Amino acid sequence: MSNHHFLVMPLDARPVCYDQILDLAQIGKLSVDLPPQNILGILKQPAPIEMLWNWWSEKLSQHPNIPIIFSLDTMTYGGLIASRVNEDPIDILEARFKTFLGELKNTHRPRYAFSSILRIPDYNNAEEEPSYWAEYGAMLYQFSVETHQQGTMPDHMFNKIPGDVIKDFLIRRQKNFQANQLFLDLAADKTLDFLVICQDDTGQYGLTVKEADYFKAEIQKRKLQSRVIVQTGADEIAMVMLAKALWSKESTALKVYPWFFPDHGKKVMARFDGIPIGNIVQRQIQTIGATHCISPQEADLILMINCPSDKMGDHCAPEPITRDKSHISEIVDSLQTWLPQQNVAIADVVSATGGEPVLMSACMERQIPSVKLG
Repeated sequence: MSNHHFLVMPLDARPVCYDQILDLAQIGKLSVDLPPQNILGILKQPAPIEMLWNWWSEKLSQHPNIPIIFSLDTMTYGGLIASRVNEDPIDILEARFKTFLGELKNTHRPRYAFSSILRIPDYNNAEEEPSYWAEYGAMLYQFSVETHQQGTMPDHMFNKIPGDVIKDFLIRRQKNFQANQLFLDLAADKTLDFLVICQDDTGQYGLTVKEADYFKAEIQKRKLQSRVIVQTGADEIAMVMLAKALWSKESTALKVYPWFFPDHGKKVMARFDGIPIGNIVQRQIQTIGATHCISPQEADLILMINCPSDKMGDHCAPEPITRDKSHISEIVDSLQTWLPQQNVAIADVVSATGGEPVLMSACMERQIPSVKLG
């Protein structure tokens, strides 16, 4: 596949949102322009919007036809984490992202965008949330879950959480919800060619799920299924969009065979997604415009997924990760069989926050050529 050039506005300056885009571009021999890392948001510090806009305007002028992939959270709030603590009213936010998008009026280029539904983490920690999350985070999560399950706000929670905290919590959610409604309109009027609305750090129940269900219904109602998708995740979406934009230049859809090790691992619930791992893989395949193959022989890409056997781990959590190594040799055997004749990639999802050392050690011991792996 020949070289391609893309303009990318990432979520923020974190390595998972910035460095990994560059890593992916290097693997795919792509030319990618990103803003300087020092003018992007980091944690609660938002990006300096004027500097970011100047960079954006200059790059659009320099490259009038190349595809663009951009975070609407960055344009609107200054970054993903900044969106959780932003104090600006919705009219200010709307004017801000419309300034960025106004630069697109005289250009004709593929436009891929993504935004996030405000998350509700289940812990007392305010490092990435409003200050009251340090004391009331877990209770706000429970408030959210019960509101979704019961269809009304639970009265008993008002005795545990101060009224001003609940009020601020709901105002922030409403503002984020309104912003995503405006983004959906941008897809409907074809300002955007494709939009992903992300459920950032979600669970099976809660206001995040309720809001996601609303947008899914709106997408169906407005017949936007080919232009808008709702899916879990956030940090990785720019890379998903890069893959989509790249393959959109091809005449046929990418054929992917997802291979789960162990097979029942696809039914394990993903720690921060509220749905099984298999559903997430299927949604990612759908988002990039690929098709799901039923056998490895007919695939353009074999995607081997190293799954947990019963519960997804978390390197950042206090409890130890339970590892079942019984399927590791099966993965390595399959790699040795298929790597010489097929494109193969590994997705390691035993843990939600890092790779599995046992698998990598086994690959090195069997001299699996990592240069051939995606």
